[in-house]
Amino acid sequence: MGADMMREFKTGRLALTSAGCFLGAGYVSGQELWKFFGAFGLPGLLGRVLALAIQLVFVALVLRLGQETGITSLDRILIPGPHPLLHRLAGAMQLAFLFGVSVVMAAGAGALVRQLLSLPAALGGALFCVGAALVSCRGMDGLARVCTVLVPGMIVTALVISVWTVARTGFGAVLAMRDVNDNPLLPNWPTAALTYVSYNIFGAIGVLTPIGPHVPDRRTVWHGGALGVLLLLVISFCILPALGARPDTTAAELPMLALASELHPALGWLYAVLLLTGMLGTTVSFVVAIVIYLGQRHPALVPRRRAMTAGVLLLAFGGSLLGFGDLIGTVYPVFGYLGFAAMACLVLHWLRLRRAAKVR
Repeated sequence: MGADMMREFKTGRLALTSAGCFLGAGYVSGQELWKFFGAFGLPGLLGRVLALAIQLVFVALVLRLGQETGITSLDRILIPGPHPLLHRLAGAMQLAFLFGVSVVMAAGAGALVRQLLSLPAALGGALFCVGAALVSCRGMDGLARVCTVLVPGMIVTALVISVWTVARTGFGAVLAMRDVNDNPLLPNWPTAALTYVSYNIFGAIGVLTPIGPHVPDRRTVWHGGALGVLLLLVISFCILPALGARPDTTAAELPMLALASELHPALGWLYAVLLLTGMLGTTVSFVVAIVIYLGQRHPALVPRRRAMTAGVLLLAFGGSLLGFGDLIGTVYPVFGYLGFAAMACLVLHWLRLRRAAKVR
């Protein structure tokens, strides 16, 4: 489904969709939040709040640019005006990241199947990619439907896991969180916080840009964006204390799944379903963004949308065989640093629009 066929995004739908597009790549496994925040001890919690505040500003910025300009192409939201070489470069970087995260999500599905069922990771990754291809055919509206189930379910389940874990260990275990970071790409918690929000925004540009023109007004942008960030804050402060109280679980590729399964097998299965749904939502949003962009750049490909979707996911499956944990520790920080340039481009585009408005 193309951007022009999308339904309008009111506050609730926008909040769930914007939150959902971040969940798979930044939250649900627990590995991401731990590497970027929990590993730094209690100061990492402050970094989480900082990252979400910056994230809200840039989510609103992308959506407002889409509203004011009508632009639905990710390269032109970054580089306005006639700059074909820069457009191609920006588009290529975005596509590389969107594809890279899709690879990570497929790898995560494989890790889940191996961790929960002791089956080959390749089997889980393959089945996941098939499911993602089917949902992707529904476009961004398909993503919105996934998120209406995922986000509330994730909040309730993460809250249960967190309260149950802290009740067993005592809150003192959370207060005893210490700095155990060993990633040279993330030397301190402020750098980690900025890099985290940078890679999340870098990936979300391709998802939020086609949505912007379908948000009715500025108030909806801010209300929907703020509600989405609030939902992510709640999920974050369920996951981080739980892992902080039980840092031994972070040795697993999917720490929250390991913790949920330890508390109760049924809770483990429930979290596994939500984890897969979160990864599915992110993969669908990113694959749809890739297909929309390729169709905008090459109109002859539009009738082959389903074939493009299948091709992207087939390649993602191949890349997923590299493994989940290693991909997160490398792909996300590297693209986080590249994302700073994208964030600067968004700010410059917005300032250019404001200057033009003053001249008129």
